[in-house]
Amino acid sequence: MLERAPLDKPLVAVRGTLDLLPLDALHWTDFEGLLWRVLRDVEGLRNPQIYGLPGQKQLGLDMVAEESDGSGVALQSKDVRQFGAARITAAVDAFRSTTRPFPVSKFIIGVSCEVKSRPAVDRFKELRAELRPVELVMWDKRELSVMLKGAPHIVIEYFGSHVAEAFCRPFVVGNPIVPRHDVVAIREAIARTPEVTTGAGAKIEEAKRIADANPVDALAMVESAQLALEEAGFAGHAAQHDALRASLLVEVGRGVDATRRRLDQFWVALGRGQSIHASIAGNDIRTLAGQVEEKAAGDHANAAETALELYENPVAYVPPFEQLMIGETADRARLAALAGEIALADGNLAWLAGNSAKLRRLGLKIDREPDADILRVRLRLLAAEGSGRWSEILKDARTLMLGHELIGLVNARHARYLAGQQNFEGADLAWDEASGAACLANHWTDAARWTFSRRAFRTRWRLFATEELLPIQTALLSKGPDATILPRDEDALEQALSQLSTRKLRSAAIAGQRALRDAVTLSDWAGEGQARRVLAEVLQASGEPRQAAHHLVRAGDVDGLKRLAGNVGDLYLDVTEYLDAKPYWIVGAAYRFVTNQADLVPDADVSAVADAVVRDLGAARAGTLVDMTVTTGSRFLGAIAAVAGLSERLNEVQAENVLAFFESQPAVEENRYRHHDDDEARAVAGILLTHQALEDRALAHLVTLLARSSTSRKTYAHDAVTSRMTMARPLLAALAEGGNSWAREVLFTDSPNEVTAEEAQEARARLEAPLKIIAGVTTIGAGSSAVSDSVLARTLPPSRQQASLRRLLINASNLHVDAADRAAYLLAASNLASPPTRVDRKELFEQALALAISPPLYVTDASDARFAHPLGGFRITGKTDSRAEAAYVAAGLAQTEREKEGARSASLALIGDDRVAEVWAARAIQRLGDTMTPDIGFLSGQGWAFKSLAAILWARTVEPVAVGDRLASDPDPRVRRAFAAELVACQTRDDAARRGDRATSRANAVRRDTRAILLAKLQADPRFSVRVAAGS
Repeated sequence: MLERAPLDKPLVAVRGTLDLLPLDALHWTDFEGLLWRVLRDVEGLRNPQIYGLPGQKQLGLDMVAEESDGSGVALQSKDVRQFGAARITAAVDAFRSTTRPFPVSKFIIGVSCEVKSRPAVDRFKELRAELRPVELVMWDKRELSVMLKGAPHIVIEYFGSHVAEAFCRPFVVGNPIVPRHDVVAIREAIARTPEVTTGAGAKIEEAKRIADANPVDALAMVESAQLALEEAGFAGHAAQHDALRASLLVEVGRGVDATRRRLDQFWVALGRGQSIHASIAGNDIRTLAGQVEEKAAGDHANAAETALELYENPVAYVPPFEQLMIGETADRARLAALAGEIALADGNLAWLAGNSAKLRRLGLKIDREPDADILRVRLRLLAAEGSGRWSEILKDARTLMLGHELIGLVNARHARYLAGQQNFEGADLAWDEASGAACLANHWTDAARWTFSRRAFRTRWRLFATEELLPIQTALLSKGPDATILPRDEDALEQALSQLSTRKLRSAAIAGQRALRDAVTLSDWAGEGQARRVLAEVLQASGEPRQAAHHLVRAGDVDGLKRLAGNVGDLYLDVTEYLDAKPYWIVGAAYRFVTNQADLVPDADVSAVADAVVRDLGAARAGTLVDMTVTTGSRFLGAIAAVAGLSERLNEVQAENVLAFFESQPAVEENRYRHHDDDEARAVAGILLTHQALEDRALAHLVTLLARSSTSRKTYAHDAVTSRMTMARPLLAALAEGGNSWAREVLFTDSPNEVTAEEAQEARARLEAPLKIIAGVTTIGAGSSAVSDSVLARTLPPSRQQASLRRLLINASNLHVDAADRAAYLLAASNLASPPTRVDRKELFEQALALAISPPLYVTDASDARFAHPLGGFRITGKTDSRAEAAYVAAGLAQTEREKEGARSASLALIGDDRVAEVWAARAIQRLGDTMTPDIGFLSGQGWAFKSLAAILWARTVEPVAVGDRLASDPDPRVRRAFAAELVACQTRDDAARRGDRATSRANAVRRDTRAILLAKLQADPRFSVRVAAGS
């Protein structure tokens, strides 16, 4: 054995120092072991091994090894007293007269004596030249001594410390690490192959030799050889002989034993996630079953096939329970456990509930399997998950009827169940108990995982108290890793991501399902969420968005659902079933997804969503709603967002309940806001526009809300108020008298003549006040009141607005003004009248045009650019470009054809630039009139804003027809909505116009018919807002 200590250290008398090691005093096997050590530990060669078994032809070699570049090294050892020219020749002749199955770049002759006679040295040099390109090397006594001079640990092992002290360079001997016997045995097996060290190889060869004549004895030899390999820790090597064993079992009439053994190996491989090995085993079982008449063999093959179908189903399909009852009880139990765990991970509680009693009864039938206890508990846990009855299995765990590792598993799974029931303290305690039981069973990895599950779950109910468990988790992790109580494929999640990146979607989905199943069955709370998100990505990429939505909702991933909604276009994905779930984060995520798809919700589903919202708002009002309202997954905030999106589609009772809830809210203190102000404003605006009976109450609430909350003043809510100005005026007047600037602005916008000269002058003064710039300081929000002041100032005569217009353009050119304020100054400028004199107007036009074409390099933009990189730790993602707003101002100031062409060119140059606000570039074109009508086809191929402009222009001319068809089918609903509204408006105008001559009437009829066809299409649009705009 090359790795073991020498058989006998030679007695060497030492006086003074030694020049050469007494290699010739070693036993020949020890000398061979020394050469092996030099190959490995001095030369650093890889995989040094004895070449051949005793009695086999060695082709002139004793050992082989491998250089770092992969080239082969061969060594022939000679334990002789003399080694002259004849022996050198014989050794080389033996090497080159044979053909080896691998290339050799270096041939070493190792001898224990010193080779120094002139004939020997001369012959060696001759043979070295002849053998090229193979390098011939002599390791004689002197060469080996030189090589071992710096290896005192080897010298001490073979000759003793007194020889090492006399021979080696000065050295310090550290504490020796003595390898265990089993470690030494494994290392030797690696060097000499396990078949050699265990004697299994000889038995296999003998079995093959006698197999035809005596298959019974041959089978016994194979079984003995495999047992020896397995006991030595080389089960993989033992498995290589399974085919021989199986053929012998069939030969002696024990074919069912062969399929049974292979099926057991199949279950082990499947449990570890080794699906390829499992598939190979399944094929082997089917092949063997074809050679055996017994039904049991066929059952084994069917069980393996069914298990693989379950395991490799990418969308977690589970068949009826009866289809799993194949073969022996143990196989039925494993099939049922696999199917049940797939159903549990997928959230298919209906399957578990319908089969819980069957699962429990099946578990009671298991008694003689090696893993009977674990398998039985797996089935009992599934039965408890399906029925909700945990008392029996929890009693067994708490009375120590189960082992500590199973007690840990039961408590962990119960913790996950309690988490789903929003029993926060109970789940936390159960995970704590699970971790403690795992520690008693020395399952440190499971203990750490369940501690981490406590930390992760606490974010659902104790947001700022999660880090107290981190030291415990860290301590537990330091004791691992070790095997988990249930087999787990540790690489499944990584495999799913890897396969997704290469678009191997089926294998990615299978790996994702396995990762999710492992996380769920082991109660890995954080891992479950991560696996659901990865699996959702795979399913979405595979064209299964409904399945993706299902997993994202269960993970409570609001951001992922938002991305999914944006990716599916006009496809409605129904998640209303989750509005009745118990965990607030699942319901909250479902509400948010409904919000994202509110425009697509079918009329038949609106009431279900609205009723759920009314229910949850009622619970919130009563103080019984379980929720965490500071998170995006809040059930309460999600409910309000959902009802805001559906507010125009509520029935009278639902609208009354929603409005009553908003009215019942406590008053908000000054300078405070509610998280749901925006959604509340939209919800009330929708009720105002669609329910006449609630009009007074809705308008009063909405006006008060908009007056208080600046963030809620979106276009939809603002327009709802201005559409009822007669009713709103008294409410707005009362607020304006109290000093509310928003109410005054709305009143003055509706009735400019009500603006007093004093108010207009004050606004003008504010607009014309020079900016106060402090070096090194960027002020944000300086332009926040510019637009509202421009509404007041524009009531002045044009000549008195000119200075304000000039100052606004100067402010927009200031290098220290940030992008948001620049845009505000420019939009305020667009509200003011054009200067009355040609010279002044042209000057201001050129300033605005310059800002649109070649703006200066703003200091604030350069500063913000440092925080714009997506990999940055701190990011600023706001708007950093105001060229489109400048183009809009220039379009308003343009009067001559040349100026209009300049403004048009500047606006069109912004097409496709993601940094600008496309809508203002399109409005700039629209502000120039119908000059783009001949270019409708071009506009219809740009972004949504330019497409919308093309739709408006097309509706007036209905040419070219193909463009109209394309616009009516545009994937962006904003385009279709604008198109529908303009088609209706054009039809209305044509109806109101007086009839002209026959040709004009005919042209009008053609346009009407063309519009009618497209309106009919838009009235059947999947989006509610488009249908409404089309007059449906």
